Amino acid sequence: MREKKDEVAPVEPEVNTITVEEEKAVEAPVEAPVEAPVVAEEVEAAPAPIESKPEEPVLPKTNIMELLRQLEAMGFDDKPKNVRLILSSGGDIAVVLEQLLESE
Repeated sequence: MREKKDEVAPVEPEVNTITVEEEKAVEAPVEAPVEAPVVAEEVEAAPAPIESKPEEPVLPKTNIMELLRQLEAMGFDDKPKNVRLILSSGGDIAVVLEQLLESE
């Protein structure tokens, strides 16, 4: 009969075990680092570009013509000056008359 040699128990591979807390830590989403708030610096605004096209009148041409007729009927016949005043006042005849009377 053969002699039995000491039998060696099979070696089981090591099993890595982790705790529930460790598992949660692994599954937890990674938070982005908190950055300091950006503070806006005061910067001078660049001047608006100058447009090459002439300004269009705010009022329809027919209204300007009617106001010119009214001013001429009142004795104010300087058309270029009247047009400037009509446009600058937005067509307010009372403002135009006030400015005409102040300038005389």
